[in-house]
Amino acid sequence: DEEYVLFNAHPDDIVSWGPELYNRALAGEFGEIAEFEVPADVTGEDAINEVRAYRNALLEDFVDPLVTNPLRWDALSAEKQQEWKDYRQALLDMPATQTDAYKTYNVETNMMEFVNLTEPTKPE
Repeated sequence: DEEYVLFNAHPDDIVSWGPELYNRALAGEFGEIAEFEVPADVTGEDAINEVRAYRNALLEDFVDPLVTNPLRWDALSAEKQQEWKDYRQALLDMPATQTDAYKTYNVETNMMEFVNLTEPTKPE
């Protein structure tokens, strides 16, 4: 019994193995290549979940490494600490404040992208 896995490959993929897989697929190594179907928009509660996941990544990548490191945090002025606290709170509020956000397929970038998403400004 064969199992099929949907996978999109692109010759200009940003990951190192992307173009290699693209070329191997074109050569027929993985079987028949299906026609590309534009993904449906991600809306409603699914879009809010996407906003939440994006927000979580921003917290993990930018906020958590700073606020959980006492040496880095203590080196900031009180004003900068407040900017980071405000930024963190704005990120936490995103799922509630960005209810019009959704994801749609951008044919120019070949990616799903947010529409109507306003990110808070990250402190410098």
